[in-house]
Amino acid sequence: MQVSSASSKSEFTNSTTNVLPKKPTESLWLPRLTEKDFKLYSKESYDKKSYVAPQTEKCATTVKLLRPHKVSDDYLDEYLGDTNTENRTVDRDLNILMMNNLIICHINESPHCNVPHFELVQETQWGLGWIWELKCTKCKFISEKYKMFREIETGRPGRKSASINYGFQTGVINSNIDYCTIDGDAKSVKGLQEAMQEVFGPLWSVNRLADTIHRGQSQFREGIRANFSVGMFPGVTKAQKNDIKTAFVNDIKLRSHGIMRSLFMKYNGDRQQISKCLPGIVRYVVNCYSGNCGDTCRWSITLCNGGKKTSWWYKSINLNSHGLQNGSLIPTDRDKLLIESLLEMKLSQSALDQMKFFSNTNKCESVNRTISTYLPKIRISPAMP
Repeated sequence: MQVSSASSKSEFTNSTTNVLPKKPTESLWLPRLTEKDFKLYSKESYDKKSYVAPQTEKCATTVKLLRPHKVSDDYLDEYLGDTNTENRTVDRDLNILMMNNLIICHINESPHCNVPHFELVQETQWGLGWIWELKCTKCKFISEKYKMFREIETGRPGRKSASINYGFQTGVINSNIDYCTIDGDAKSVKGLQEAMQEVFGPLWSVNRLADTIHRGQSQFREGIRANFSVGMFPGVTKAQKNDIKTAFVNDIKLRSHGIMRSLFMKYNGDRQQISKCLPGIVRYVVNCYSGNCGDTCRWSITLCNGGKKTSWWYKSINLNSHGLQNGSLIPTDRDKLLIESLLEMKLSQSALDQMKFFSNTNKCESVNRTISTYLPKIRISPAMP
């Protein structure tokens, strides 16, 4: 709350603080009210757009109410108090062995430190296992490195495998994989299929699913190559028409992705229910782009609710960036067929079968991009001695 200077002394009802500034040109800031106090000491203004404090209406000072301070629940504060809390998977017996060994080594090296306090000084991750190194904060004692996982003799040179990692890999291999979402690289599916055939027999088949993001990129490239009519897009020069065409094709990509995502959310991934809606949605979206935005948009999942400020023409960033409004595009019958074919790359029965789980490979690609950034293929590491 901000209280400006005045010639007389005033006190706010819920505060014992004297709100008279020391100098006539000063303003005084009081602590924010809590949500409970805010409801007690405020009311809506006449225009219903702000709040006023009735206790200060006859006061010579100027009072400005700040938004109330939201106080979260105590249990939530307690849970979020320590942001460094994390879980680790460790071997129970090795953990007990580490504690006993830690205490003995500390007594031998620091006999004068009677009440030690240990904390992690370094931890190294080895798959799902961890290697810990601890120190005493009351003395200079630093422990050896403890492996909190059991190892497996593989008979191969190099570091030994952790049993927890080996068990996890075995579980993954023994899990039957029916579908694999790829970005166009068939080698990953081939490798998975060979691994599954070794476990479940030569007749096992891994089905390829299309990546939703890459399908949208293919949709955009096909739209750029599409030959729309000359009068389809407004504009004086060819460059202006091409810019509007690019924005329109990008809008088709984003809108079809949003429609399919909304359908999956509404029907909880039920492909039978989704497939019944797709033909009508494609027709309604084509009509919407043709300037016939009406009840067909309002009562179906086209991301357009009709009207003026609730229509897709008003909400779309790509269309608004070029000043396009309902009726700005003048598609011919051939143009409508082209728009319909672009939409069916995402909104059709065949596309639904290829993207039945609506999944993508973005997480995998982010890891691959990080690896290629720090370990590029063109960098040759020195030979190991």
